[in-house]
Parts: sequence; C-alpha cells; structure tokens
Amino acid sequence: MQNRILSLDAFRLILALCVLIGHTYVVLYQIGPSKCGVQNIAVDGFFILSGFFMGLGIAKTAFSFHEDINYVFLKGAVKRFCRLWPEYFFALLFVFIMKGIFFHSYEWYALPFNLILISQVDKVPGIVNGSWYVSVLFWGGSFISYLLLTKQKAAFCFYLPMVIFLSFMYIYPVYNHLSLHGTNHFLFGAYSMGFIKGIMDMAIGVECFFVSHYLKSHRINIKKIYKKSIVLLFEGLGLFLMLYAWTFKGVNYTNFLVLFGYVILLIILSLHREIFLSFLSWKKWQYISPVAYMLFLTHVLWLTIIKKYIPYQNYPEWVVYASIVIFCTSFAFVCYYAQKKIFAKLKEMIMIPQPETGAKNVGNLERERERERERERERDSFCQAS
Repeated sequence: MQNRILSLDAFRLILALCVLIGHTYVVLYQIGPSKCGVQNIAVDGFFILSGFFMGLGIAKTAFSFHEDINYVFLKGAVKRFCRLWPEYFFALLFVFIMKGIFFHSYEWYALPFNLILISQVDKVPGIVNGSWYVSVLFWGGSFISYLLLTKQKAAFCFYLPMVIFLSFMYIYPVYNHLSLHGTNHFLFGAYSMGFIKGIMDMAIGVECFFVSHYLKSHRINIKKIYKKSIVLLFEGLGLFLMLYAWTFKGVNYTNFLVLFGYVILLIILSLHREIFLSFLSWKKWQYISPVAYMLFLTHVLWLTIIKKYIPYQNYPEWVVYASIVIFCTSFAFVCYYAQKKIFAKLKEMIMIPQPETGAKNVGNLERERERERERERERDSFCQAS
C-alpha cells in the first residue's frame, strides 16, 4: 500500500471545500440558532483520514525490533511536527499581520503557545481560527502513535476500540451531535470536546487502516460479478450516509451517521475499488489536493474581512459562494506553493550538504535488503494476526 493515495488526498480537498462552504453560510448568512453543521462534521473526515495515514506510517516502520520504541516515537513526532508546522506557521504569520491591518487586533500573548501547536484547546486562544484542529492532530496523534508503538496488537484489538467507545458514549448522550467547536464544550472545565472528538476520529482512522490492510492481503472467494455488486452497494450506502448527514438542517444525532459513511468510503478508496467516486483518482488532483490544509487555515480570515468591508448582500448568494470558493482556493494554492519554496530555500541555506560517499559495497546492500525483508515479514505477520 503506497504512502499517499491520490483519491484520499482528493477527498480531503472536498472536505476542506465543505468546511469553507459551511463557514460561508455561518459567517455571512446565518441568523439565529445554527442550522448548518457540515463545516464541523467535515472536520471529522480530516481526523479519520489522518488516523488512517498514521496507521499506514506506523505499520511501515514501527513493528521492527531493530530500533528502540521511544526513538521511533520521537522520530515520528518530529516528522509529524515538520509536516504540520511550516504551512501552519506561514498561515499564522499571515493571519496575525492581516488581523492587525484590518481589525487592529494583535494577540501577542497567544503567539508562544500557538507556535508550539497549542491553540484553541483548554481555553488557550488561537490567532488562526480553526487551529484547534492542528493542536489535536499533533498532540492527540502523538498519544495514539505512542499507544500503537508500545501496545502494538493490543492497541489495535483493545485500547483503540475502547478509546472510540468511551469517547462516543460521552459525546453522544451529553452533546447529541458532532458539531463540537474546539473553543467551547469543555470536559471538567478544561479539555475541549473538539479534542476528545479528534482523538476518537483518529482512532477510527487507524482501525480503518488495519481493516483495509486485512482486506487487501486476504483473498475473498466471491465471484467477480457479486464482488462488484457488493462494493457498489457499500459505496452507495457510504455516500448516502455522508451526504444525508451533510445536508441535514440543524445539528443533532444525525451527525453521527457521517462516521459510518466516512469509514465505508475510506476503506473502499484505499482499496482502489471506488465506482461512483472514480473521479477522485484522476491524476490532475495531485496538483490541487495538497492545498486542502492551507485552505482550512486561511479561509475564515477572508470571510471575516468580506463580512466587514464588502457589500456582499448586493449580490445573489450563488455568486457570493462561487466567488469565495474560487478566491479562497486560489489564495490557498498560491500560499501553499509559496511557503513550500520558501522553506525549501531556507533548508538549503541552513543545512550543511552531505558529502557524496560513493556507492555502498555489495555486503551493505545485501544487509539492507535483508533488514527490509524482515520488516516486511514482521509487519505482515502483525496485520494478519490482528
């Protein structure tokens, strides 16, 4: 199974666009109680996808006895930080400057916390609206990663299912919905329910990976025509559950149906068996889908600027929605590739180039191949046993 699956990255972009459209309604048009929850339950899809890729990464590297578990964990945490931080820092700096220019707001006191990915959780303010997602992704992801590394099979078979069950059994009866923003709904007056929800969703994503891996590595003796019909049935069911939860007016128990929809579609997409969603595998997505994270981080700023400075009420709603989607996506596209170039240049300036040592001898290459084969056997035996 490859590190990146194009259809899943494209699906992430669609989720980001749902967040943008939902927030456009909430910021510009909502009057009275919330009637739109798509922007919040789309974030559950982000977390589940992140959990899936977390499981994939750990299965490829962790279940080997050649390295200390703590070292593997720290190495993974550093990689996660380096993956999240550059885009987040770029967005943080930009939003900080723009808030000063347009709203005369300078939240200096929040910067030290936000820079270490503590933002909009446990009542810590965030300069970037929505940055609680980044905090949960890093710190909650670190918790799940360590659980997987130390408990391995027990984590998959017992600990993560219990994390999912206990989180669900608190959120479902107490809050009745999944639209839990990171800055409200607190457990014991401290832990935001967005944080608890994010950990639950990432655990679901990890479980999805192992189910997907099992289905991929075990042949199911069903005739091809029936197999395709079963996939078609499940994909249709997953789409129905997801779209029903997205389009249902108001926030209530219906939100939880989206979790079943995400799980079904994620497994089908990871196995490359999609039919209705085959367009997500188009190669052109690889140029657009990476901007999803930057779009999520920057769009709320533009919505607040539009609300204050632009007479959007003078235009039809569909024109406003279309214009905002095009503008915010284009801006995210520019920011993503700009920060990528900037940080690549900084890395080139700061890092000392490694001298070329020439080709390794045949003995070293053979040892490396043998270690890689051993890791493959250990990973496969773990997934099969699970």
